[in-house]
Amino acid sequence: MSLKVLKIGGSATLQGAPQPGRRHFGVPTGGAFDQESLALGNALLGNAPDALALELTLMGGMFLAEAPLTLSLVGAVGLVSVGGRRLAPQSRFGLETGERLEVGAFEAGVRAYLCVQGGWGGHAGEAVFYGSELQSPRRANLDLSPAVLATTLVSLKSAPLRYVPEPDLPSGVVAQAESHVGSVELDSDRRGVRLAGFPPPQLEERASEPVVPGTIQWTPGGGLLILGPDGPTIGGYRRLGFLCGADMGRVGQLGVGEHVAIAAISLDEARAITQGWRDRLEARCRMLRLSARA
Repeated sequence: MSLKVLKIGGSATLQGAPQPGRRHFGVPTGGAFDQESLALGNALLGNAPDALALELTLMGGMFLAEAPLTLSLVGAVGLVSVGGRRLAPQSRFGLETGERLEVGAFEAGVRAYLCVQGGWGGHAGEAVFYGSELQSPRRANLDLSPAVLATTLVSLKSAPLRYVPEPDLPSGVVAQAESHVGSVELDSDRRGVRLAGFPPPQLEERASEPVVPGTIQWTPGGGLLILGPDGPTIGGYRRLGFLCGADMGRVGQLGVGEHVAIAAISLDEARAITQGWRDRLEARCRMLRLSARA
């Protein structure tokens, strides 16, 4: 079962769950930037939450079904159509052999996940280009009717990004950072999202240290860098703190020029918020998978 790529508008890679365990070799964890959209897109099809999906960034593309397929597209919102028929956002739909799926530029968010029943074959992180053929190991269940997510994605909501400040920052530095509103810079990608408008404080330099996705650093150019899933494993910039895990998907959906504020919270608050977000996401996915398999 395959889907041929006729056009790709932005970057496109196969992504699933993060792959930890190789950071000591300098290999980032990778994985979908917006894990919420990945999990919900897979749940609409009855898949495991981390089944491989095609992460489309900034723009979609055009695809030709070479066999009947049942797909879902969840995440950033744009014009999506099959054979000229417009599809609802955040939905599950079918393609007959020879039908074309067209995904236009995204108008809200920057990353959407194209999932298929059973998950795509291939390797996590694999780039997809014009002429690529995405393979699905399963024949489509043609009895699976179209469906739409009923609620708004957390990752597309607008609110200050919550973070836990570095514990040894001098008093006043956190308040100074929070007094600014930044904007997303053009050179943002899966390695990290850059925010202009956060002047770095006068702090002594430190030796490079291990860093993880969600680490927030001041850059010498006068902004913040929030490390993404493909970010470095060692960093030398001075750290402001660490992003709340529940907000990572929102960072992955930030578009160039979008205004961003930050808000400090405690470590206990970050843990409680992230656990609550995970619990709610798992419950939604469980209900969607049961519905898909009914």
